[in-house]
Amino acid sequence: MKEYEPARKHEKYLWLVRHAKSARPFGVEDRERPLNPRGFRDGGIMAKQLAKFEHPPETFLVSDALRTRQTAELINEFLQVEIELKPVLYSAGSSDVETLMQGLSEELTSVAIVTHLPTIERCLWACKTRNMIEFFPTLAMARLEHIGSWRNFNFRSAIVRKFVVPRSFRK
Repeated sequence: MKEYEPARKHEKYLWLVRHAKSARPFGVEDRERPLNPRGFRDGGIMAKQLAKFEHPPETFLVSDALRTRQTAELINEFLQVEIELKPVLYSAGSSDVETLMQGLSEELTSVAIVTHLPTIERCLWACKTRNMIEFFPTLAMARLEHIGSWRNFNFRSAIVRKFVVPRSFRK
């Protein structure tokens, strides 16, 4: 497929996005940890890239932690699509993420989930191509492809098609 060529109806894409680098201020609860300066900088870099990639997200499903919300807002700068908070993503297992995907509208072709480790690792380990990615740094993004409807989504049949990290785009 060429860049920006629309997906066929039976192809669905899931972007797994780890939040950008966060700060660890003393006395701040984990859910309230903000991004640090590098996180904000990388968010701007990745926003430009995400808008150029094939099958960019049409919506974001985001953990309710501050750092994931800030990450989603940053990388959505050029796409300007809906961001929906999903508290379950804070500590979800792969089956929780599958359930979210199975409830999506079939009109959507590409969705991004912005969350944390170990949720992303759990999803990748459930994937058909689980050995492709050994390390998932902050603000890394993996695009998975699923053939079929969202209601039949499962990680066992999903294939990792793209994996990008911010350092690839830093100057």
